[in-house]
This record gives sequence, structure tokens and C-alpha cells, in this order.
Amino acid sequence: EHQISTPSKLEDKKSPQHFALKWIANEDVGTTLEMHNVDPWVFIQRYILAVLYFSTNPAAVTAAASRRRTRSSLPSSWKNDCHFLSPKHECAWKDDGGGVQSCDSQHRIIDISFHNNDLKGTIPEEIGWLSELKLLNFQNNQLFGTIPKTMGSLQHLYYLGLHDNALIGTVPSDSFSDLTNLKTLHLENNDLEGIIGGDDPLCLLRVMVIAPIHGSLEHLTADCGRGLLQLKKPEISCSCCTECY
Repeated sequence: EHQISTPSKLEDKKSPQHFALKWIANEDVGTTLEMHNVDPWVFIQRYILAVLYFSTNPAAVTAAASRRRTRSSLPSSWKNDCHFLSPKHECAWKDDGGGVQSCDSQHRIIDISFHNNDLKGTIPEEIGWLSELKLLNFQNNQLFGTIPKTMGSLQHLYYLGLHDNALIGTVPSDSFSDLTNLKTLHLENNDLEGIIGGDDPLCLLRVMVIAPIHGSLEHLTADCGRGLLQLKKPEISCSCCTECY
């Protein structure tokens, strides 16, 4: 049986997952107002977005840990909180070009953008459960940690912007092999390392640009062009990137 979050994370009283579940259960007025007619997927989407909120918002975590219960009392580390955790439908959690940018006709989230919004923390694995997502942009924030392998479950994704953060580790290319709709992947200006080349799934996704065999990845950018005179050596060796930084 598939689990969105592991029991250990839900039970950890300091985890973003615990804070998100507690908010859903005790404070989420939005789902309470629609309790008799609500689509179960609403709970899933709101929970995942709440996990993202607490994973990347240290000020909100500090307030939640001090047992302040009302949403209006939660301070935010984000430049714009985009109405997150408000009573509004989660498809309306947006403001000034940030947040949930659009949903489909079934109210499934398809576009999330947080360009330059002071997100500080890690990208939660739960993001991979937003199965209809087509665009995900985290450019120019303060995200660290590794890229979740669960992003490989986002089979409708055509744009993924992870550039200008502080992500570490290797790119989970094997997990991305099913992202055959992916057209743009930005990885540059992070602290990623490793090799992307040869039979690497990301390189195979580039093949369809020439012949329709594997995928249609048109733009793949990474930190693979730093010269010897620069203080940092290239973190990534990439033979199929369209642009190196």
C-alpha cells in the first residue's frame, strides 16, 4: 500500500509532516466548510502543500512548535505567503505570480511557481504525489538538501526549475526516466555533483529531440562549464546538457 508520508514522519512532532497533518485535522477551515461535498483529493493536495509550507518556512515551524494554533498568528519566512493555509480553495493559494498558478478542470494542481520567494529548507518527497503537475518552478530560493527521487513520479511534468538554490548530492536521473513529457530542466547554480552522460536517463530523454525514441527534453542546463581559473571546479560532468554554467 502506498503512503504519502511515512508513519515515522507523521509521528515526529518536529517534522513538517506532523505540523501539516495537525493543521489539516484541527485548523483547516477550508475543508471543514466543504466537509459534506469535498473531493478526497482536496485533503491530499492541501496536506502536500502544507508539508511544502512547513518544509520551507522556518518561521512558521517555530510558531507551530510553540503551539500557536490560529493561522493568522503564524509568521512567515516567505517573501509572500501566497494565501497558503488560508480557508480558500488550494487552487487559489497564489499572489503576485507565486504559489499555485493553475489547476485543471477537476481542480488538480498543474502549475506551482515560487520564483524568488525566500523558501528556506528542503523539497519534501510528498511533492511527487501531485500527479497532474506540469510546471514546477523553485528558482532563486534557499533550498538545500537533495532532489527528491519522487519527482520522477510527475509524468506530466514539462518544466522543472531548480536553479539558483543550494541543492546538493547527485541528480536522481534513474528516477527521471519516465518523465517523457519533460522539455526543460534547469539545475545550474547549485552544489550538485556527479556525471550525466552516455546511457544516463536524462541523456536518453534528449534523444527525442533528434528522433522520437525516448523523450523530448529540449533544454537541460547545469553547472558543467566552470573553468580551471574559477575557484570551484565543475560539480557536474554533462555530455548532453544544452548549456553549461
